[in-house]
Amino acid sequence: MSTVRSSARSAFRSAAIFCDFLRLADGRLALEELHRFPNTPIKVAGSLCWNIPALIEGLKTGLKQSAVRRLPIASISTDSWGVDYLLLDAQGEIIPPVFHYRDPRTACGVASV
Repeated sequence: MSTVRSSARSAFRSAAIFCDFLRLADGRLALEELHRFPNTPIKVAGSLCWNIPALIEGLKTGLKQSAVRRLPIASISTDSWGVDYLLLDAQGEIIPPVFHYRDPRTACGVASV
C-alpha cells in the first residue's frame, strides 16, 4: 500500500503530490514525486489570497496520475506550513477570501510576536 501526500513546502512557488511506499525487496520507505504544479497566490480586492481552485485542480491531477498508475492508496495526508486557514459555511463551502500568510494584513501580527 502507498500513502499519497500533498506538499506545499515551496509554498510561494509550487506544490506537489508525492507517493510514499514500502519497497518490498528491501523493506525501505521510498518517496516519489507524482505531480508538481504552480502554487501562485492571487490578488483579490488588493489582498494576497490563495488560489484555492487552482490548488484543488493540481491535487486532482496528481491523484488521477496515481489512479492511472494503479497505485493502491492506503491513506492521504497533507503537509503545510500551518499558518494559513480557510473558513467553511454551514454547508461546508469555502468562505472567501482565503488570505495568504504573506498578505500585508498579517504584518502587525508578525511584528507583535
